[in-house]
Amino acid sequence: MSQSPSVLVAIGQGKSAKLPRQKYDHIFTRYNLRGLSVLKDNDFYNSVIASPSIPNKTQFDIYGFMGGNCKYVSDDSIQRLVDFFQKHEYIKVVVCDLLEGESFFQRYLYIQPQSTNNIPFFVRESVLPDINFTDVKTPLQNQLEILKQKYAIFHIAAPLISIWEEGSE
Repeated sequence: MSQSPSVLVAIGQGKSAKLPRQKYDHIFTRYNLRGLSVLKDNDFYNSVIASPSIPNKTQFDIYGFMGGNCKYVSDDSIQRLVDFFQKHEYIKVVVCDLLEGESFFQRYLYIQPQSTNNIPFFVRESVLPDINFTDVKTPLQNQLEILKQKYAIFHIAAPLISIWEEGSE
């Protein structure tokens, strides 16, 4: 992987389509904007895999898939994910702990990578041929279950992403 891997994050439909700025310079984001897009999230994620281009950029080292109700916990969340991927080339699929938010408080969610989770995840480019999101209620969970059959799911024991209940952002 290059010195500064490029990261493409696909964000599904949600109420708020703006993520906080990251200090990481090589991050690109594509949104499935509610009201502007006719694509279901699973079709959107698959289209990002099939055609990941951003102006002047057509290939990325790391891909992230998140629901539209997600936000980064801090401005270095992506840097920390990239640093984790760079520890070893064997690391192909990564999840992290989460903060779950509601109107007045947040709670820490400890993620067990081998459990069933409908959570954001990040993969190396080499994993993309094994990904095909399907039209199910929990497309992220479904895809993670499929990936678990072929890859070890690595876990960052720190909340880098928060998930907000609809209407409480």
